[in-house]
Amino acid sequence: MSSLLKSSSYILAVIERGKIADVVKAVKEFDQVEEGALLIGRFDLLVRVEHYDRSDLYRTVSQIRAMPGIRVTSTHIPFEGFTKDYVVNENDALAITLLRTDSSPSTVLAQLKNLRHVVEGHIIAGDWDLLAILHSNRVEEILETAVNQ
Repeated sequence: MSSLLKSSSYILAVIERGKIADVVKAVKEFDQVEEGALLIGRFDLLVRVEHYDRSDLYRTVSQIRAMPGIRVTSTHIPFEGFTKDYVVNENDALAITLLRTDSSPSTVLAQLKNLRHVVEGHIIAGDWDLLAILHSNRVEEILETAVNQ
């Protein structure tokens, strides 16, 4: 039985060279995709998907994994977290970071919530402990937050 409340989870994907535009176009067609961002680093794409339950999430992940051009996916279900009100404009800067911590993830999450440019923070299980999203209209401000705070 499905829950009446929607949850959000994150899917990171590695995309075959030359297939990014096709994958992005196809992912935009999914009703469950709330938003997405192209990445630089270990993964090429992050999408936030809405779902009512784990089977709903599994269907979406399976559809994305079956898309031509998708090499690898990594799915992260937040257990605890926050999302501040924010709007991303066309020229704004976003950074998505995956963190490991030796401290309590709840303690680090509370610290992240107090940082000015951190607009989302979530405890996730798996290879990392936390996922954080930083937002600003200036890249320099994100770098300042990420490096010095």
